[in-house]
Amino acid sequence: ETVELGELDEGTRARLARRHGRSHAAGGSDASRATATAPEAGATADCAPGAQQDDDPRLPSADRPLREIYGQFVDQKMLHKAWKEEAKDDAWLALYLFEEIVGLRKIGEITHADAFHFRTKLEQLPKYHGKGHFKRPMGPREAIKKAGAMDAELRHCLDAAVEAGEITPEERERRLEAETVPRCGAKTVNKHLDYLGGCIKWCNRHFGWELPNGFAATRLSKRELRRAGRRRRAMKSEELKRLFESPLFTGCLSEDRRSKPGKVILKDSFYWVPLLIAFTGGRLEEICQLTTSDVLEVEGIWCIRISDENDDQEVKTEAAQRIIPL
Repeated sequence: ETVELGELDEGTRARLARRHGRSHAAGGSDASRATATAPEAGATADCAPGAQQDDDPRLPSADRPLREIYGQFVDQKMLHKAWKEEAKDDAWLALYLFEEIVGLRKIGEITHADAFHFRTKLEQLPKYHGKGHFKRPMGPREAIKKAGAMDAELRHCLDAAVEAGEITPEERERRLEAETVPRCGAKTVNKHLDYLGGCIKWCNRHFGWELPNGFAATRLSKRELRRAGRRRRAMKSEELKRLFESPLFTGCLSEDRRSKPGKVILKDSFYWVPLLIAFTGGRLEEICQLTTSDVLEVEGIWCIRISDENDDQEVKTEAAQRIIPL
């Protein structure tokens, strides 16, 4: 009620809630609280991060588990509508991966070494962990180990095939590139680091801590992102030819037997989405979220509109909103 009346701001309300949630620290006389918050004799300004705040009952302790503080961070982002629901899920995934790979940590004991180890393992993590060969309950560490074993076996088989004269060295390199287990992309790695680094930054700003932010320091640079982007393989001409000459586009037996040649062409989403992606260069998500209201006529030319105007639509960046002529 006091918040609604403008007599108490959200930050103070949250601090009071945390204070009364810590009955031992909050209880007692004013004198005992003053004694608890007073610095010890000989204490220096360069003590451990968060140590000066630990004795203040109005603030959380840096000795609290990361998961506990992280929950407050996520809740605040959702409360102020800084994130969409999808971002909340991604944030909790980042914490899950960190705890599985690095281990449980208190918020004040996370080091640069922890952050760098996390980044290194993320770069080795299969792109589709939790699915297919790497489906749960297999954890991230087991998935990394299995992917490494699969790649080693692939290299061994291809090397043996080259020695036997069954394939050429060039074919070996092509198959190695195509069949190696794909790993998390550079942008995905940075996304996980940004969520965890954002929590550290949020704590430092709201609680006056000076925690080292190893996640921000170890994120991949723009140069590394560009290099990773160049490594992304595009579909080859023969692959596109095989797709668009399949029964899906030339005629199939029925809706349930689309892979078998026939005389039926069903012009539904399976038919139109690949065509629109090939023609417009749009992202899969952008094309799949189109509605009939996104087909419009502009100066006599029919176009499609990529935007986030509807509630269930979103675009990757503001610059991604565009009109594409058909």
